[in-house]
Amino acid sequence: MKALIIAAGLLLPMTARADEAPPCRPMAELQKEIQKHLPSAKIAKMTSSQFHFAQGLYASDPNTPQGIPDADGVVLVEAGEKTAFIWTKGGQACRTEPLGGASVVKLLDQIKDGPGDAL
Repeated sequence: MKALIIAAGLLLPMTARADEAPPCRPMAELQKEIQKHLPSAKIAKMTSSQFHFAQGLYASDPNTPQGIPDADGVVLVEAGEKTAFIWTKGGQACRTEPLGGASVVKLLDQIKDGPGDAL
């Protein structure tokens, strides 16, 4: 997990407090850094339904700040058994959040989207 968090967290903070605006950087720039350090990593933009599910995971996690991230999208990064969310806003990567691994990915894969539901 450490390598994934280091790669995904390059110049990106882990979630600190919900009321703090994190520094953001272009997602394309961060994606290049992740691929450089973890060439086999998979990076996938989540659909609207998956985004809302991710918000629920975040809100229900006692280890994250209260509330939900100030984001309009989420990207899933997978590197082997390790996973992380990168919360995005307007094409900018703003927060990194480690996940529980394959079990979360399996749940995300089960979420069905309706017409026009893509982010």
